[in-house]
Amino acid sequence: MSTFLLASDIKRFTASSSSATSLLFSSRLRASTTSSSRTSASRFFTALQPRQRSYISASSSLRNIHREGGQIVPTDQPPCPVRTRPAIVYRDCLSRGTVQTAGDFNVQKDIEELHKAFKSADDKVITEILSRRTNEQRQVIAKAYEEKYNTNLHAELQVDLSEPYRKAVSGLLEEPFIFLAKHVRHTLKSSALAHKDVPLLEILYPLEPQEVDAIVQAYKEEYNQELEEEIGKQISGVFKDILIRLVTGKRSTHRKVDVPQRNKDLEYLRNNTAERLQSADDDVIRIFGNSSLPQLSSIFLNFDKAGGCTLQEFIRNSGMEARSKEAFGVMVKSVYNRTGFYADQLHMAIKDISSGNDDKLMRIVISRSEIDLENIKDFFQSAYSHTLTDFVYDDTSGDYRNLLLRLVGM
Repeated sequence: MSTFLLASDIKRFTASSSSATSLLFSSRLRASTTSSSRTSASRFFTALQPRQRSYISASSSLRNIHREGGQIVPTDQPPCPVRTRPAIVYRDCLSRGTVQTAGDFNVQKDIEELHKAFKSADDKVITEILSRRTNEQRQVIAKAYEEKYNTNLHAELQVDLSEPYRKAVSGLLEEPFIFLAKHVRHTLKSSALAHKDVPLLEILYPLEPQEVDAIVQAYKEEYNQELEEEIGKQISGVFKDILIRLVTGKRSTHRKVDVPQRNKDLEYLRNNTAERLQSADDDVIRIFGNSSLPQLSSIFLNFDKAGGCTLQEFIRNSGMEARSKEAFGVMVKSVYNRTGFYADQLHMAIKDISSGNDDKLMRIVISRSEIDLENIKDFFQSAYSHTLTDFVYDDTSGDYRNLLLRLVGM
């Protein structure tokens, strides 16, 4: 595992990150060298092809990358092996999920116990089984359940269960990209959201192009509509153009940084006002809509070398309107430090629970539980001085709380 951790990378990371992030990375480094079990295949890059869709060509687009504190950074080291598994898309060798494959998985036993639990609305049994199974195993359970009892598991959720709990269990039973496609749909159709660009960027921008493509295909399959057209109807301005680039596959999948182009883009960003960045400028749309994630990470990492401030600070202190600051902030942080981005998103989501909005909390916990939720938890504790478990326990209740606590790894 140490072949992925270059001394020059660690030095650069330490110089450009907060002390909390550096501590987190150090703890990951120690963990990677002290436990041989953590080099197992469960930590390798994985590819998802639910329902036998041709969503992803797993080996064609993955090259030599690793992540520094959530950043995607190209290396000359060999990549982790690739394997196929229907629950997760891509994760690097330092990513740690909270939900692992159940080694004692017995589908017949699970469906019989679930059948009894649904009849008696026994949320404890439902939680114990579904929170301890990967999405791939849940799909096996759902199929076997329907074959044996001639009813869909989603239909069984109409028993006497609380609404938040029912929604969370339903989310666990969805295939991952359908789950995210439904959250995209909810965002687009929500009358409570005056502006939908920032919430959509929160969902889509941190993801690999192949992941976004899978969501687009799932959206079309579920709703018989093109996501590009829906975005075009609901959103305007520069962020509409960037989102359309993402959902139409315009973001590059190259893993190697184009250094000359990066330098040109850096010069452009440094020499333009923040106000111009929020206009529908072709170069802004190209940089943020077409550049690969490693390319963007390199741009953001190198922005402060001449200007003396990071791109995040430049945006935050600019004269941009508040919504543009928020949108650009999402794009920059979700690439520059994905782990920290999701930790911040969870913190905001928990604060929103009091207003009756727990969709973001549910989406992140479920969608990241098999990928990197352990890493996110570590960063969360470093940033907010309390564990994610503490926050979830204090701000949720009942069966919903118990399910979330199981998923976050209590």
